[in-house]
Amino acid sequence: MSERIVIEIDDSQLDQALAKLNVISITGQRVTGSRNLSTSLPTINRELRLILGRIPGMRAAMGLIFRLRRIERGVAKGGMELGLTTVASLVLIVQFLWQAYQRIEKRQRAFESLARRERGISKSEYKSLRTEWQAYLRDLPG
Repeated sequence: MSERIVIEIDDSQLDQALAKLNVISITGQRVTGSRNLSTSLPTINRELRLILGRIPGMRAAMGLIFRLRRIERGVAKGGMELGLTTVASLVLIVQFLWQAYQRIEKRQRAFESLARRERGISKSEYKSLRTEWQAYLRDLPG
């Protein structure tokens, strides 16, 4: 089953995003005292990444740092680099959403399998019961 994902970006939304990035840049400059956030963000070499990767939650934190550095580089250079950063970020977001969708689908299939096995019904019976239940829920007030 193939799904189409359409991403529409309004110019005003892009302008708002750029304004937010500008505010973040100014705030980061005030906090760190450095105009270039990549020099103030902690650097993580391979050895440190291997050590920190064993601590729960640190992989996600390191991922956020790498994403912030990529966005900061794109904003600092502007032009083509900003475009590539935006595209790379969109690809990562779409990939995350697709994986979340697949997890939801897998959980739904597991639930259907469990419900069918416990009730001892076939797939077509399960679908008809689900349709009846959805119609019942639709008719409830509120």
